[in-house]
Amino acid sequence: MIRNNYVFVLVLLLLFQYSNAQKVNFGLLGGSTYGGFIGKLDSTTSGKPLAGLMLGGYATLSGKKIALQIESFYNIKSVQFEKRTWNADTLIQLTKTDSNKIAIPYDSKVKGFIKIEYVQVPILLKYNLKKWCYLLAGPQVGFSLRRDYEYQVDVNAGLYRDIRLPTMQQSEGYKLSKIDYGFIVGGGVHFAKRFDAMLRLDKGLVNVLKDKQANTQLTAFFAQAMLGIRLF
Repeated sequence: MIRNNYVFVLVLLLLFQYSNAQKVNFGLLGGSTYGGFIGKLDSTTSGKPLAGLMLGGYATLSGKKIALQIESFYNIKSVQFEKRTWNADTLIQLTKTDSNKIAIPYDSKVKGFIKIEYVQVPILLKYNLKKWCYLLAGPQVGFSLRRDYEYQVDVNAGLYRDIRLPTMQQSEGYKLSKIDYGFIVGGGVHFAKRFDAMLRLDKGLVNVLKDKQANTQLTAFFAQAMLGIRLF
């Protein structure tokens, strides 16, 4: 998959050269994301999309109809999840150093979140439909700065009703990926000479949560709403 991304970047560069580049612009980007990590956990787990922050900059190499836009920005991607456990024999390891496990009673909940902070670098091909609007698409790679995965158990059954166990950090069985790569597609409009507004979809291709005991498959899928300002 990484090799395919390299090939795509090479195609973008060739297309840009063919379009007779005329100028280079630099600017700032800011906006928000909304989405989560989607895929396979199990039938008892549900996820809730969360909003995130984006802030960075870009360089655009412009041609007649086609431009190449290289971006770099700080990006927060996160999701909240809740797992309902109906089996009294379900075992949970409380800490990564404690080998003892407890049985969660009937009607308990495991609540938690996954939060990853990235430096994300997209390389996007822009195609101008009109002078004021365009489409864009291309590969992106994200390098994680910080990775958090926490969960908390709420027990609600019999004598154990409303007991809340301490929040637990990432266990040894789970590992969050340090690198994510995928693609971005979307469009935007120019307005007031120096400004751009964009709506984009960011789809990751890397399984961000690896579980040694279960066949989990979680990939990032986020909508991006961005505002750009051209500096020069």
